Amino acid sequence: AKEIAAESNGTSNRRILLTDAARVLLDYGQDIVGTIEMLISGEMWSEARRIASLHSRQDLVKKCVDAATTYAGTCIDDFDERTESFQKANDRYIEVLKLRKAAIRESGLAPDEEHDANVDDSGSLFSMASNASLQSNMSGSSMSSVSSSVSSVITIGAQSTFSISSEHELAYKHKSKFNKLGNEKKKKKKRQRNKRIRPGSEEELKSLVNTLKVSCADPSYCEIIADTVTFLGQVGKLDLARQLFESYNAMKVEIALVQKERIDAARCEKEEHERKARREGFDEPLIVLEVESD
Repeated sequence: AKEIAAESNGTSNRRILLTDAARVLLDYGQDIVGTIEMLISGEMWSEARRIASLHSRQDLVKKCVDAATTYAGTCIDDFDERTESFQKANDRYIEVLKLRKAAIRESGLAPDEEHDANVDDSGSLFSMASNASLQSNMSGSSMSSVSSSVSSVITIGAQSTFSISSEHELAYKHKSKFNKLGNEKKKKKKRQRNKRIRPGSEEELKSLVNTLKVSCADPSYCEIIADTVTFLGQVGKLDLARQLFESYNAMKVEIALVQKERIDAARCEKEEHERKARREGFDEPLIVLEVESD
């Protein structure tokens, strides 16, 4: 049962696997408590309550109700966070999208050539997007200042005298074939700097798209919310069930509104581009990036 439950982590059929694990505990282990806990971990409140009632375990029935109540409160907070995260990511997405298009237009490259141009950090394509991005107000993010300090290490000399040397000097002073601290620190810091997503870059754009996707409730999450609302109504928690349902709908409506505004703006941009092309007689194609199809 534990092996089946372990396989469920991060999978789309998580609840099915947890149900199978609970069935093994109940049928072969006669473990009522373990069965209920397994079902609760899969947010299957009704089934857990049914089995607890079948075995006359009112303490476990209460445990199911309490778990569903706690989960509902967590979801309500989660809806607010998802809505806020989506709005911030959407605002930044629009900003970075404009920067990328402006950079491509300035460089004269086609959108499918953008990735190759980004390889050189000193190239005009990346530099323009980066500089413009750093001057803009980044929604939902802040620039942290990094202060560096050199710590001093006191070392005792051979004749009981004290000398003060910096940590940097000490590392190189004792550098030998067994001590690779010198160069490895520099290489490690360099690798860490390279992993940071540059503002206005293609990587940031893809990261924002991923944030927008994650902020939306997937079908599995929606199913759990529906089951939780139904269960809370069955056990008399009508106010909480209504609050959970309304909070979910509020998140859904808000995200849909933001999506519609962005889609409408993209359509207006396309129509304006076409009107301008007909009016001025130019044949410049509208720049559309691959991430926009997501």
